[in-house]
Amino acid sequence: MINELLKEELKTVNDREQEGFQINSLQSADWAMRKLQAIEKHDQEVQKRHKQTLIKQLLGEIGNLLKMNLVENISMDY
Repeated sequence: MINELLKEELKTVNDREQEGFQINSLQSADWAMRKLQAIEKHDQEVQKRHKQTLIKQLLGEIGNLLKMNLVENISMDY
């Protein structure tokens, strides 16, 4: 019974997705604009976090290279 209900709901969702979203009123246009702004803000946050992660990784790698270079220089001195 539940599986049938889930299948019907999925079918309904798929049908709605295929129809697409139509803007036919000021309210639906307002909703669409707010939705687009939210998506853009989310994308910006994801990009910001991605850049921060890359910077941290690069700084870690630079630190490791500097440590290795320092150890090599110390070993050469002895």
